[in-house]
Amino acid sequence: MKDPLPSPRIFRFGPFELDPQSGDLLKEGAKVKLQKQPSDLLAMLLERRGELVTRQELQDRLWPGRTSGDFDVGLNKAVRRIREALDDSTQNPRYIETLPQHGYRFIAPVTETSPPLPRRRMPRYIILAAGGLAVLFLSAYAGGLLRRGLAPGQIKALAVLPFANLSGDTGQEYFADGVTDSIITNLGRIGSLRVISRQSVLRYKQADKPLSEISRELNVDAILEGTVVRAGDRVRITAQLLRARPEQHLWAESYERSYADILVVQREIARSVAGQVKAKLRPGDEARLPKPRTVNPEAYEAYLRGRYLFYGFTPERLQMSIASLQTAVETDPGFAPAWAELSPAYGALAYWGHVRPSEVIPKAKAAARRAVELDEALADGHCYVGAAAAYADDDWTTAETELKRAIQLNPNYVEGHVTYGMVLVSLRRAKEALEQFQIAREIDPLQPMLSGQVALCFFISGQYRKAADQLRYALDTAPDFIPDRWCNWRVLHCLGQDAAALQECKSMYEVQGDTEVVRALEQGERRSGYAGAMKAAAQTLAKRARTAYVPAGQVALLYTHAGENDLAVEWVENALKDGDPRLHLVWAVPDWAPLYAKPRFQNVLRKMGFPSVEKSAAWQSQD
Repeated sequence: MKDPLPSPRIFRFGPFELDPQSGDLLKEGAKVKLQKQPSDLLAMLLERRGELVTRQELQDRLWPGRTSGDFDVGLNKAVRRIREALDDSTQNPRYIETLPQHGYRFIAPVTETSPPLPRRRMPRYIILAAGGLAVLFLSAYAGGLLRRGLAPGQIKALAVLPFANLSGDTGQEYFADGVTDSIITNLGRIGSLRVISRQSVLRYKQADKPLSEISRELNVDAILEGTVVRAGDRVRITAQLLRARPEQHLWAESYERSYADILVVQREIARSVAGQVKAKLRPGDEARLPKPRTVNPEAYEAYLRGRYLFYGFTPERLQMSIASLQTAVETDPGFAPAWAELSPAYGALAYWGHVRPSEVIPKAKAAARRAVELDEALADGHCYVGAAAAYADDDWTTAETELKRAIQLNPNYVEGHVTYGMVLVSLRRAKEALEQFQIAREIDPLQPMLSGQVALCFFISGQYRKAADQLRYALDTAPDFIPDRWCNWRVLHCLGQDAAALQECKSMYEVQGDTEVVRALEQGERRSGYAGAMKAAAQTLAKRARTAYVPAGQVALLYTHAGENDLAVEWVENALKDGDPRLHLVWAVPDWAPLYAKPRFQNVLRKMGFPSVEKSAAWQSQD
C-alpha cells in the first residue's frame, strides 16, 4: 500500500494567507507585495506561532554570516515591511508581538491547508521520498555507481542535514530534529569520520542551497539528507548519501518500522553510511554504536520534547524540558539517553543563576551517574559525570578521566571537547584547552560562540589583545550571548580600557533585562567613575540577595573590580558555600588577582583543590 505523503502548507490568519514555498502573501485573494526576506521571516514566525522566536534563531536561519550591524538593519527592515503588509501596529499588535532585545512572537490564530498544486519544484529529497527513491536506488546499482563506490579514506568528513518533517504537522518538528540529532551522534562514534555537529547543520533547515555550497561552508566531502514521516505507531525514514564535489548519488534507503524500533533504525542508518563511505572501523567503534533495543514510544516522545525544549535556555523552557525528561525516565527507567539529558538541564538552571545550586546539582549528578550505570558506552553520561565532578565536587582528576572517556567514546562529541576544554581552562592549562576548542571548531565550524572559549585561553595566559579580537568576532555574530559579554568586560578591564569595559558591563546586564543594575552602574559612574559603578552594581545585587537567589560569585567579581577586596572575599566564600558553578574560573582568570594576598581567599582555593594558590605573577600581560 502506498504511503500518503503530506502536501505543502498554506498558512491562513485573519484575511491573509501565505504560501511559504512561493512566498506569495494574499489578502482576501488579492496579492500583497512582500519581498523574499520579509516573506521568509513571516513564514518562520508562522511555523512557530505562539512561541518566542529569538533574534539569534532569526540570524542563524535568515541572515547567517552577517555582522551584528547588518543583521539589525536587515531584521528591522523586514519586520517593518511585514507590519506594513499586514497593517499591523507595534504598540497594539494583532499579529506580531515584539519582545525587546529578545525576538518576536506571532500571536494571531493560524490554520494550515494544502494548496491544490505545488507552486515550485520540490527539493530533491522530497521527490525521492515520494516514490523515485526506489527507482534511483536500483538504477544506481545498474549503472555501477554503488559498485564503484569511493576509494578507501576518500570521504573523511560528513554532514547530516536536518531531516525534513513530512508528517503534515509542524508540532512534529522536534521529532524530525531528534532523528537528525541521533544519527549525527551515532555516526560521531566512528573515530575515522569527522561528523559536523548539530548546531552547525541546523542553519540549513529548509535552506535552498546547492550541495556544493553547503559542503564548502562546512568543509565536508559528503552529505546525508532525508525525510521523516510519522503516522500513529509507524515511522518511515528515508535517507540518501551524496558526494558533494562532484555531486554524485552514492546510497539511498527507506525504512518503515514500528515507532518502538526507532533506535534500531537510527543505528542501521549509521552502519550503512559508514560502510558506503568506507569509514574504517577502529577497534571499539562497533561497540560504541548503541545497543539495538526497542524503546517505549511514550518515553522516546518525552525525551525528544525534552531535548527540543532544552535549547531554549530560558528558565521556563528548562523547567519544561526537565518535566518532559522526567516523564521519559519514569516511563522507561532503563532509557539511558533520557537520564543523561536530565543532567545538563538541571545544571543549566544552576549555571545561569536561575535557582540556588543546592536545589538542583544533586539531581544533575544523580542523573549523570544513572546514565552511565545503564550504558557505560554513552558519551553524554561520562561528559556530565565529569562536569559534575569539576563544577560541583572540585574533583579535577575524576573530571579529566570522565571527559577523556566521553571523547574516546565519541570523538565528534562537541560538548565533550568544550567541557574538557573549560576544565583545562580552570586549571590554567591554556595550550591544552586551546587544542580542545580547536577540535570543537572543526566539528562545529559555523558556531561563533566557540570563539569565546578560544578567547578564554588567550585571557588566562595574559594575551589580552588576542582575547579581545576573538571576542569582537564572537559578539559581532552573536551579540546576545551573555558569557562572551561577561568575558569581554573583564578583558577590556585588564587592558586598562575601563570606559569600554564599563559600557560592555552595561550591555551585558541590558541583554539580561536587568534595568536595576544598569541604573546602578550609571549612577555609580557619575559619582566616582568605573570603581563607583562596579560598587553600586555589587551593592544592588547584594541587597537583592536578601530576598532572592543571586549568584554570589557575580557579586564578588563586581566588588573585586570596585577595589573592595575584603567584601569580594566574603562573597567568594558565600559562592563556595552555595556551590556556585561559575566559581570554577576563580583560579584561572586574571581579574581575581587582587585577592591573592588574602589568606581567606587562598583558603577557598585550597578547598577547591587547585594545584597552587600563588600564581598571580603568571598573569602579566604578554601583549
